[in-house]
Amino acid sequence: MRVAIIGTGNIAKSFGSVIASNGVDIAFILGRDFGRTKQVADQFNSPFSTDVSHLPSDLDMYLCCVNDDAIIQIVNSLSFTLTKAQVIIHFSGSISSSVLASKSKNYGVVWPIQSIHDGEDWMDATVVVTASNNIANNAINGLLSNLTSNCISSSDDQRLKMHLVAVILNNFTYYLFEQTYQYCDKQEIDITNFKAILQTTFQSMMDGDIGKLTGPARRGDLSTISRHKEILQSDSVLLELYTCITENILKKYENP
Repeated sequence: MRVAIIGTGNIAKSFGSVIASNGVDIAFILGRDFGRTKQVADQFNSPFSTDVSHLPSDLDMYLCCVNDDAIIQIVNSLSFTLTKAQVIIHFSGSISSSVLASKSKNYGVVWPIQSIHDGEDWMDATVVVTASNNIANNAINGLLSNLTSNCISSSDDQRLKMHLVAVILNNFTYYLFEQTYQYCDKQEIDITNFKAILQTTFQSMMDGDIGKLTGPARRGDLSTISRHKEILQSDSVLLELYTCITENILKKYENP
């Protein structure tokens, strides 16, 4: 199989590396920045260009490994329409696969639920696949066959909802931890003291045990909540987060 990689970021390098190691021919690299594009092309010993008009029109698959806001721009810039046997895919969790439909009847999406960086293993990754038809589905699964066994077929609508869940669980959690970490640093509190409670909490969530919520908001302990908010007056961001989440927990349990 001969493929073109469009893009030079993490997905381009990471996915390119694993499919190349499985015998896929990275036949062309297209990027925006000359230096980065050459660097990725050198990694795969591939021809490259920063000019979309140089993209070969006779390859088996076109992998759009670009940011969400660049996918439509790339599709619109292609000067040719794919043949009945060619496939085009992108790697976004939130963008519909149908944005590729103007260039081919065979299109789809490969979205790894977690962020994967260059050099990381895809074997433990859960990958969500959307395909427009059997041709696209077979081509995508052919690419993924030796990469991971954790593949989920999904519609565009369901994948978008899964993307929302991933943002809440991953990005929101990281942000909350970041703000808490900074607070601990300012207050000279060792964050590692909370390692056990974090492990217990995440294990409970992974086990699907959502009934273990405790704390002052769960108990309706307004006195403790007031003291916490008083302490956080000097940290407006954490105060806002604390207040928002606390008010929602209070509302949930106000009529036990």
